[in-house]
Amino acid sequence: MDRSPLSSPRPSPAAAGCLIAFFSVFALIGAVSFYAATVRPALALLATRSWRQLPPNLLVGLVPLVFFAIGVAGIAWVLHGGARPKLAASPAFGAVDPQAGRGGSIELRPQMTRVGALIFLAFFCVFWNGIVSVFVWQAVQGWRNGARDGCMTVFLLPFVAIGLLVVFLFLRQVLILFNPKVHLLLTPAELTLGESAWLQWQLGGRGGGVRRLLIRLEGREEATRQAGKNSHTDRRTFAVIPVVDTDQEAAIPAGAAAVAVPAGTVPTFNGGSNRIVWSLKVTCDIPGWPDSEDEYEVLVRPGAGAGAFGDLT
Repeated sequence: MDRSPLSSPRPSPAAAGCLIAFFSVFALIGAVSFYAATVRPALALLATRSWRQLPPNLLVGLVPLVFFAIGVAGIAWVLHGGARPKLAASPAFGAVDPQAGRGGSIELRPQMTRVGALIFLAFFCVFWNGIVSVFVWQAVQGWRNGARDGCMTVFLLPFVAIGLLVVFLFLRQVLILFNPKVHLLLTPAELTLGESAWLQWQLGGRGGGVRRLLIRLEGREEATRQAGKNSHTDRRTFAVIPVVDTDQEAAIPAGAAAVAVPAGTVPTFNGGSNRIVWSLKVTCDIPGWPDSEDEYEVLVRPGAGAGAFGDLT
């Protein structure tokens, strides 16, 4: 078996150029729209010193800044995180046998990338605040024209608060883009109940200010209930197994540790509406900066002598 770790190649210049062009379009659209909707009308009124004629709907013109932020963040992501460092091979750790089990090695992928989370928040932010801003505008116009509707104003306050929270989460996610990326290599590729495996990690940018690294293996049960056209998923964590918890500066950028699933727990199970999911959660604690938490789903096989339940995985 080849014990050399897997690594992802550096994106080609053409691919990086396409990504930069794509995000540049977002930034350009946001900048032009913001100038046309807000800056230009404001300058025209200020030039005539008509301070009191500034319409409050100029605030709606701030929405294009979301697209501008997406473009800038995307370009920064391509330039900052385009290259994925290779994981260096590590010697055997304690009693862990890197050749044990099946499946060789696998470089794990996060359940949701940071850029994916940013795009989701951006679209939700535009959608939510775009709708709420229409009603806010109507309420403001009512107060200006003397038709004050206190009930409408109070009713809108929670929706405005949610919109501001989404904007905060979006800006926080922009900052998280600059956090070091965590690369995980698992050997063997599948965990087995009652057996140990070998986990290697490496942080991009030599740690990038991370002061504490936590890696834990979590098992959770998911049950999806259908009520008409709506569905709801209940999640319950039944196992939390610490793998790494270090604040040693030399150990944070790269290292290896043993990871084991106790024999008395349950393996991965997918029964449609009921699932047993195992995942590695990695938290990077950065003082004075938003912490990042990435989740990597792993497959846990039943151990020797598993019953019928284990055969359903």
